[in-house]
Amino acid sequence: MKIVCVCVLLAFFLAFTITTGVSNASGVVPKVKASSGIGSSSDIGWGGFITSINMAQSVLNELQSDGYTSLRYEALAPFFSSSSPDLINYAVLDYIVSTAVTMGITVVIDPIHNYPESTSYTLQSHFSQWVTQLVTVGKRYNNDPNVILECVNEYDLSDAPTKYQTIVNTLRSDGITLPLQFTYMWGSTGALIPPKDPFNDISIGHHVYADNDSDTSYMLPGETFLQYCIRVGIEAREKAMFTDPNNECWFGYALAHGTKVLCTEIGGSDAYSPVMTHYNVAFVIRTLQYAQMYGVGVDCFRVGQESNIQQYETLAEQWFKVPLFTA
Repeated sequence: MKIVCVCVLLAFFLAFTITTGVSNASGVVPKVKASSGIGSSSDIGWGGFITSINMAQSVLNELQSDGYTSLRYEALAPFFSSSSPDLINYAVLDYIVSTAVTMGITVVIDPIHNYPESTSYTLQSHFSQWVTQLVTVGKRYNNDPNVILECVNEYDLSDAPTKYQTIVNTLRSDGITLPLQFTYMWGSTGALIPPKDPFNDISIGHHVYADNDSDTSYMLPGETFLQYCIRVGIEAREKAMFTDPNNECWFGYALAHGTKVLCTEIGGSDAYSPVMTHYNVAFVIRTLQYAQMYGVGVDCFRVGQESNIQQYETLAEQWFKVPLFTA
């Protein structure tokens, strides 16, 4: 979650395929398609804190009904929030993983949400507990073909590459073969470069929010959705994120270097009650469209007790006459 700024083993691993690992002659990242299917890091879905089996089944049913193929399960770090209903609930998570696989849904497990030691926190003493939690979760779901382990929610410090590599080395030496996801801090200027992995099964990304909460724009008479996006600057913003092979902190750079990209949060606003302006809603719609074009996995954010997916769907149709997402 932004507090301050789907997903590969089925028989063995499903490969993420890219048509090319470099930008084309025009300097633009080519459109790519990741392999679809369970366990793919290019799945599209949404997620949040899911605290009961009834809630889990409701979310899974809605995902399947709407054509989404991933769910991000979030839980707070036990060493950071010792008493919370949002701590990892293995009964619920076991149910989600075992049920989702029968529905063709990938589960991205974020077991230490709102952590680790970014500049937002003063504590710098939990790295070993962070790794231990990942090992515990990784071992529990190591044989589940629809699980991706999100090793970090957001990180902002300069030692990220070192800590990320330590995590990969530890998990792999402990026999954990799950696909791994590393999510950089949303405002980070660091390059989206994955740690080295003997299985070459890592996706990276960072979170994206429109955050134009004071927007007063609206579609003009006769204007199409794409024309609106061009006029208010959304299209330029999307192209910069997805197609620029030279901007190290954006998805285009990673894609141009053959790296899998998974964005585990997007939203109109990072507020707990997102501000539903025309710009913010259009940004989410267009980001999902670009993600599908370029083989980038996305989890729309805020579900469960903070659910806004229905608001996005309603306003997409009401304001722009387009669906939020088309499978």
